[in-house]
Amino acid sequence: MDVERILKLCLYIATSAAGLRTEPKEYGPVRLIEVLARLADAGGQDYDDPFLRRLASDAQEKIAWIMTDKESFHRYLDDLVIELVRESKRRNAPNRTPG
Repeated sequence: MDVERILKLCLYIATSAAGLRTEPKEYGPVRLIEVLARLADAGGQDYDDPFLRRLASDAQEKIAWIMTDKESFHRYLDDLVIELVRESKRRNAPNRTPG
């Protein structure tokens, strides 16, 4: 992630934090998923990581659900946590030899 991209993300986070003082409650999770999508996209590109690229794409797609289907968006958040825990465990599991 280059410095310009980091600066833009910092700006987005700061303006989101400022805006959340007066925005509806649902905007908080949406803003955080937007940050997740941007970080996952950068990581997916920088490290050629298909999991992170898919994560970014899914997050961008599902952000819109907050306007049309809040229940599905909330379910997505719960499923996302589980998916990230599983992927973290998979990546951190010791390499085991068969047998």
